[in-house]
Amino acid sequence: MGRYADARRLIDQMLRAQRQEDLENIRAVFAGPNMSIRRGSATVSCDVDASGVRLPLTVNGTAASWLLDTGANISVISDAEAARLGLDVRESAGRVADLAGATTSTRTATAHRVVIGHTLLRDVSLLVTPADQMPWKELPPGRQGIIGLPLAIALDAVQWNRDGECRTGSAILDRRTAPDVSHRLKYDRLQIISTVVFDGNPLEFVLDTGNQAGTQLWEHFGRDFQRILTEQGVKGTARVTQIGGAADRDVVIIPDLRLRVGGKDLVLTRRSVFSRPVGDDRFYGLLGMDALSQAPEVRIDFRSMTLTLMR
Repeated sequence: MGRYADARRLIDQMLRAQRQEDLENIRAVFAGPNMSIRRGSATVSCDVDASGVRLPLTVNGTAASWLLDTGANISVISDAEAARLGLDVRESAGRVADLAGATTSTRTATAHRVVIGHTLLRDVSLLVTPADQMPWKELPPGRQGIIGLPLAIALDAVQWNRDGECRTGSAILDRRTAPDVSHRLKYDRLQIISTVVFDGNPLEFVLDTGNQAGTQLWEHFGRDFQRILTEQGVKGTARVTQIGGAADRDVVIIPDLRLRVGGKDLVLTRRSVFSRPVGDDRFYGLLGMDALSQAPEVRIDFRSMTLTLMR
């Protein structure tokens, strides 16, 4: 919710009771003031393709187009983007981790005025990582930024279609038509979780619109569905590229994966089952844009806590 200063005060109370390295690290990340929000619904042109959704925004009056990333629990930019936007970058002892088990050093900055559609945000905290590292290396100026969960939640809802039209602002949920289990979203720690139905079983996946490599299956899936891996799986390798860098990982590849997501039945081909350090042992995997892009239109609503893939 962008309440970084409030979180930092609680962290300081905990640190006075006991010094902990992980708390000291996260305190460095929560260096900025609380974010304030003035919401407004809007329809804007945006860039939509299989790799993700890029929303237009202005930062202190300068235009940019950043990736919508529900897998990022804070917004991130490159140091080159920070310089282009005229932001003051603060040194930090913190490190940021990705879902592939890698970490990288980070600095912080505060954008005093960010406008997305008709939503105005003030005092937006940003992590700043080197422009010569992934995921920035191949991106031009103006696109070296990630819209993380705090900004996405501030929009109330984000909806996009294949024609490059994006809408922000929550709709009133029709209580007469209750969504099925595959629409459900929830928060868990600093992540947003989607319910995915596989073989009649509701499974919890991290919803990650910023993962351009696609949907991943993690150890929890491999353990609970070992029979499928034994009967259909083929050993292989997959390259995982995230903010901490790129690495090749041993995987088991499943030829077809049939899922129900957001009220729509999907088929994903050649999905990889990873072992640690990719992922965690709490969830079954990561739901990426390869699944969401099978629908002509997608809506993530943070008010009703629903994910809808429209036919």
